[in-house]
Amino acid sequence: FPDDPFVRTYKEEFSKRHAAIIIKEMAENHRPHKALKRPLTHSPFNLQWARSLLGHLEGIVKKNPECATDFSMLFYFLDFFEEALYILNYAPSTSATDWLRLELKILSRRYVDAIEEARSLEQKYALDPEATFATTYARALCLWELGQESLAISILQGIIKIRPQFRSAVSLLQQWRLELT
Repeated sequence: FPDDPFVRTYKEEFSKRHAAIIIKEMAENHRPHKALKRPLTHSPFNLQWARSLLGHLEGIVKKNPECATDFSMLFYFLDFFEEALYILNYAPSTSATDWLRLELKILSRRYVDAIEEARSLEQKYALDPEATFATTYARALCLWELGQESLAISILQGIIKIRPQFRSAVSLLQQWRLELT
């Protein structure tokens, strides 16, 4: 009876369990590497192209600041994080642009600036409980990259104690522990 809702439910549960087993096996057999410390290298030609595009788009966003977030995302998807951050400065301040700015600062390896941005966002969005977790998570990422591994791990452990399912905190903690061994 393929249309029986109970059979469909059992099949979906089996698929989820099977996927979880495969992911667990892959995670156990794969030694991860630090995601943020990998150097991003763009060819001189690509850098010249990005800077040229940035100059052109800067003229557009000065006249139409509402386009700045879209252009920032363009650079983000192309892994030109500094350029994305620069063009985002023309965007009107919204919740989305605030959080994107924090992420871009982390990705462009401006860790001290990102910690300050996280502190600012934590105050600005103090009434939102998700903001506290997000800024704390960002702070842990920055501290890890700045070489403060033990502090970063303790911060991440604090997040996991309160909200074990927050983002990828558990897998990130496992990754960090593997890197320290």
